Amino acid sequence: MGTSITASAMIDSVRNNELERVIDFLDDGVDPNWKNNCGDTALIVASRYGYSDIAGILLDHKADPDTKDDVGDTALIVASRYGYTAIVGMLMIYGANPDRKNNVGDTAVIVASRYGYSDIVNLINKRVQVRALSESWKNILASYR
Repeated sequence: MGTSITASAMIDSVRNNELERVIDFLDDGVDPNWKNNCGDTALIVASRYGYSDIAGILLDHKADPDTKDDVGDTALIVASRYGYTAIVGMLMIYGANPDRKNNVGDTAVIVASRYGYSDIVNLINKRVQVRALSESWKNILASYR
């Protein structure tokens, strides 16, 4: 089976919430960052449908949380739009950039706010604050070396 056909089949398996098949595709070396004709990656699709188990497996297999689809949405923006707090948290832990904007200039916080997901707005903002503090402490500690 060709690479794009196999990767497309993996995205179909994500859409159908077929965790074991997704794992099989990844174990067979299918690229988790491959994009379909809409620019969707498997992680963006998992984020759209709220499949946190699949999102976690994809992230463990080096899926890029900052890849954009054809309208500029990242997995973080998509999960924020649909209110999937667990996926938002997971994406943030794996380094998703909350400052990335889609093609109309919206970030994940703007999208979550627009749809009334204040828990996601708070989660992203707290995670950003923790990252900033962590960087500050790293700089302080580095100055003592």
